[in-house]
Amino acid sequence: MCWVTGTEKDNEFSPTGKTSQHFGVVSVRVGSGHAVTRGGVSKQVLKVLNSEQKNKLKQYVSVQKPKMTLFLEKRFELTKELRNLLEKGEVDSNKVIQISRDMGQLEGEMTLSQAELYVELRETFTQDQIAMFFEMRATYLPSTKQKKSNSENAIERGEKIFALCAMCHSVKKGENLVGPSLYQIIDKPSGEQANYNYSHAMDSKHIKWTLKNLDNFLENPKKIVPGTSMPFTGIENKSDRKALLEYLETFQ
Repeated sequence: MCWVTGTEKDNEFSPTGKTSQHFGVVSVRVGSGHAVTRGGVSKQVLKVLNSEQKNKLKQYVSVQKPKMTLFLEKRFELTKELRNLLEKGEVDSNKVIQISRDMGQLEGEMTLSQAELYVELRETFTQDQIAMFFEMRATYLPSTKQKKSNSENAIERGEKIFALCAMCHSVKKGENLVGPSLYQIIDKPSGEQANYNYSHAMDSKHIKWTLKNLDNFLENPKKIVPGTSMPFTGIENKSDRKALLEYLETFQ
């Protein structure tokens, strides 16, 4: 979301592994077949943000840029030390450890502050902005083969909205990620996905995931299951929830 050094060319990368997420805004999967530039994604995000939100980003950059500069200096220093191992067959282990600790401290501080910034920004997102982020994220997710198409438009819309869920949930049978698999979730009792360690709040809720209960949960998870470890705040738009549920029904 905030790339504070280098040019767009410097930030080029291709997704080569598991899902990558930039603090809840855009997720990228290798299965999507998309190579992206971080600078390109940043430009997309900036088009969605309003002037006040952009100002918060600028303030963040001004504070974090010196830390990023120091981090890059430490990384260069570490590279030089490790090069000695190749060229001379020896390395100063204590120095390498200290540089690594310094880098870890800087990276931790920047990661925490970036996450805090996102949480602050997220509270100011409008429903229109959230919808645009849905669309953006869906661009970088692989298409999932549908099993039925009696409501094609709604299902397509639901698949795009599922991009919000895909960082933590899979629709593949038995594939638990950060959250449990949502394969055949309709009418399943809560807290009963095999090989998943549920929060105490969810484990003790004992509700059946009917379409109505799922709709209520998606609208306000923390209201339906107080104490749930799921950080998602909910989907206010009823038609979006309906489309998402129709999409999940294709995996029954």
